[in-house]
Amino acid sequence: MSVYPIRAASPEPVFAVLTTRTRPAAWWEQVVVGIWVLCTFIVFPGNAFLLYPCALIFLALFFVYRDVTVPIALRAPLLLMVPVLGVLSTGWSSVPAETFRVGAMMVLNFFIMVTIAARLDRRQIVRAVFFAGIVAIVIAAPLINTFDRGGPYGSKNIFAIRMLICLLASLAVMFESKEHILVRLLAVPVAGVALVFTLAADSATALVFAVVAVVVMTGLWMFWQPVSRVRHLRSFVMLMLIVVLGGGLIAFLAMPNNSLVNDFLAAVGKDATLTNRTIFWEMGNRVAKENPWFGTGLEVFWQRDSGPAQTLNEIDHKAFGTKLSFHNTYIEIKVALGLVGMYALITAITWSYIRTVFNWFRTQGMAASFFLTTATVILISTFTESYMSGAFDTFVLLFYLGALTGLAEKYHAGQRQYVRLNPEPA
Repeated sequence: MSVYPIRAASPEPVFAVLTTRTRPAAWWEQVVVGIWVLCTFIVFPGNAFLLYPCALIFLALFFVYRDVTVPIALRAPLLLMVPVLGVLSTGWSSVPAETFRVGAMMVLNFFIMVTIAARLDRRQIVRAVFFAGIVAIVIAAPLINTFDRGGPYGSKNIFAIRMLICLLASLAVMFESKEHILVRLLAVPVAGVALVFTLAADSATALVFAVVAVVVMTGLWMFWQPVSRVRHLRSFVMLMLIVVLGGGLIAFLAMPNNSLVNDFLAAVGKDATLTNRTIFWEMGNRVAKENPWFGTGLEVFWQRDSGPAQTLNEIDHKAFGTKLSFHNTYIEIKVALGLVGMYALITAITWSYIRTVFNWFRTQGMAASFFLTTATVILISTFTESYMSGAFDTFVLLFYLGALTGLAEKYHAGQRQYVRLNPEPA
């Protein structure tokens, strides 16, 4: 008679939900981001001594947290097209050293933006912009009598639009229910000062942006967030807004002998050339035709030995050798990098803005509203200013962060996955 041992039945496997998220940013990382925003926001003595060490810190963080930064970078290759083309333009540039320097800065800026999005969430970035704006206001305040001539920037439009960013950040912090109450209270006077400084610059563009931005940010806080809690009401409100705006646009275009634009320009003391901008645009388009596909290379046109550039200085009553801009981001890039570079820029801007809009629809928070409003202001200003053609600039940073923060959101919120656990048999 044979005896066989009875084996106990294997226990059923157990499934658990595991949530993994990236390590939250330390306080010093948020300080570094604030310093970076400040250094790219306003020029002050010793700026470079802070700017480049911060850049090295961001590169180190990109490597340390490469399990997050690399996937984000791989999902945003469109943002690298213009920087890479800028570096390659060294090959046909008449000032290769300067071209390579600016191109390398643009490439480095891409990795810095990815690192900031990977380490800080939207609310932390807005807070960093807010505190950097406070310091910028303090630096600019002693020059209040020169605001209508640009204050610390030398251009009233640049000064006004940057104060507008301070205003938007202050409103976002003020309306953010998750923010600390003391920080929200501090945002109230800061928003008031930023608004006064924006208006003191006497910039028609910034005046329109300021009025619209305040109305939009306040409306999003007072009406849109409550509306989003009611099912289908948000879609109905959006449909009504589209109908009203569309009807208004049709009525505006249908008016015979419409002079509203000229009347507005006259009211704010502007002329039909938009302060000589149309002359700059005509010159830029003419120069771009000489090298239509790949342009002259970064930083070539505005050299001291460039005859057309000095002609524009004379027209604009600027000193010989002053580095100006074409007051149009697309013309600026078309002159430097040709049609290839301009279409690459348009692709990057379109992709980023669409993702920013989608991110706002998905989250509905005040931080996302800040990025959407800021991106809209910057997008509109690309037709009259050249901010987005730069490298280390707050506007480039904030515009593209609107999209990159959406790519990084899952790493901050946490990724849920089912894990099978096999317990040992008894």
